[in-house]
Amino acid sequence: MNDLLKRMSAVWVALLAAVAGQASLNWPTTALTIQADPKLPTAEAVYHFQNTGQELAVIKEVMVSCDCVRTVLAKEFFAPGESGEL
Repeated sequence: MNDLLKRMSAVWVALLAAVAGQASLNWPTTALTIQADPKLPTAEAVYHFQNTGQELAVIKEVMVSCDCVRTVLAKEFFAPGESGEL
């Protein structure tokens, strides 16, 4: 479990977003340190974002730096002003 904690505390999420025109994603937090509970099989982190641009943002792919991490993105299209989480 200690190895998992080390990997989770260094999670960097790389996001490949194809954005049309003036779409722009604002990420208030780009890195998190997670204190994993050794009694639980998983630890969870949530990254919030908002499309602060004027055009539709399309998230085509989400890449993580460790194969111990899985991502969940509910949808791929975000209108101007719309928020989401990963």
